[in-house]
Amino acid sequence: MDDIGEFSPPRQGEQRPISELSGHYSYVGAGDIAYAKVTPCFENGKGVAFGDVGGEAFATTEVTVLRPRPWIDPRFLGWVLQSTVFREPAIASMTGAGGLRRVPESAARDFLIPTPPAEEQRQIADYLDHETAEIDAFIADLQTLRAGLEARWRSVLIETVQGCGGPDVVATGVNVWPRAPRGWRRTRVKSTVLASSNGSWGSEPTDSTAVRCIRVADFDKLRGSIHTHSPTDRQYDRAVVERMSLRPGDLILEKSGGGPTSPVGNVVRYAGSGGDMYSNFVARVQVTPHVSSEYALRLHQALYAAGVTARSVKQTTGIQNLDESAYFDEPIFLPSRQEQVQIASSLSTERTAVDEATADIDAAIALANERRAALITAAVTGQIDVTTKGSREHADL
Repeated sequence: MDDIGEFSPPRQGEQRPISELSGHYSYVGAGDIAYAKVTPCFENGKGVAFGDVGGEAFATTEVTVLRPRPWIDPRFLGWVLQSTVFREPAIASMTGAGGLRRVPESAARDFLIPTPPAEEQRQIADYLDHETAEIDAFIADLQTLRAGLEARWRSVLIETVQGCGGPDVVATGVNVWPRAPRGWRRTRVKSTVLASSNGSWGSEPTDSTAVRCIRVADFDKLRGSIHTHSPTDRQYDRAVVERMSLRPGDLILEKSGGGPTSPVGNVVRYAGSGGDMYSNFVARVQVTPHVSSEYALRLHQALYAAGVTARSVKQTTGIQNLDESAYFDEPIFLPSRQEQVQIASSLSTERTAVDEATADIDAAIALANERRAALITAAVTGQIDVTTKGSREHADL
């Protein structure tokens, strides 16, 4: 705990360093303000919280805790910490390498903030509580709509792959695939698999002969494709690349990893030109000639969405592993190759429509967040006079 001593209240309009307006604590009590100082929590602007823990709770070293002095409204200080006038220089001062960087303590101690009279601080905080609640509610509605689109996609995916919408559908007696069109062949997942081979992590790149290694982090799980950003290169023997590398149309099966909300077993389709490798947490799945690889992707996605894949997941020491043999032994009903192509095409069209709608929603969420950030900054810096009757009819920001 570092309480920095006594300081006199600031004069009206005076700016003071945060270090003179609050103490730094290692625990959170009622009225305290805590913010996550590590990426990505700090950078996304949502890492500020007020203490209301019914007592005191210790904070981790990745959290900075401030206890405002009597003349500083805790909510006002909290909004200052969410404003761009604090966040932008704080982000610029972050130290560390890679994906984990931290805001130094000096960013909060030395930052000058406006200190309007206590009543005006309260009015600003009240104003922002109200205005941001409306924006947050709007964003929540958009996120619900987005989640609904993805839920509808999963429903359409399962129904289409299982052929439930056709006119000549019969009961199958299989609990994970209860109905299927008459004439579809009952078989198992393994009948669609020509070969499956586990990946390799290779070694650190040493020269220009290194090749890309596809990781689970590169999976676009919703679309069943592979991200093109931030590729990882690894070094392999030439013979290994020639024998094991990916070919267009191969599937990549996630065999280890997963988590509580995203069980292991996702599948993506490789659409590259060939020659890329894949990590030791995944397997390359080559599809048999009588099965369309586009359809095979949707088949695996539907099995995953329906919870079939999860039946073959085993968990040890916090890591989920997919029992490939058990999964490939799951029963399925397979249409003709011509129907497979039609099903894959229909689902591709549906996925494109979902992606376009989702992109519109994401753009609206981004604009709302920009509006929220601009509103907070304008209010705490006095660009909006919240003390006037017409303050809620502010100009566009």
